[in-house]
Amino acid sequence: MSNARVTNLTHELKPAAGWTHKSVAATGTATALTTLLGTLPAGAKSVELQVAGGTVRSTSDGATNPTTTLGRLWTDGAVKVVSAAEYAALRVILASGTPKIEAQAYTV
Repeated sequence: MSNARVTNLTHELKPAAGWTHKSVAATGTATALTTLLGTLPAGAKSVELQVAGGTVRSTSDGATNPTTTLGRLWTDGAVKVVSAAEYAALRVILASGTPKIEAQAYTV
């Protein structure tokens, strides 16, 4: 596939207007990311998330709360780019340490 093109790489993302970089501590209670970080501005299509200083667990079906043993494990330093729809459904809980969730919204 010599003409294939990979898109939506981190270096191609454009920050969404109306959203500054956010950093918030994860808590021991399952919480929606929109509660912790706020809703996305109009035009935002993806969010880059990073866990720093510990681990968290997450679910993204919009109905299941993560626990310290249930959900995807995000280790210290993990980076994930999610769609606006997944961001709206994500719930997180502190699993260990004192993690912060870093976030930046993008228009692609």
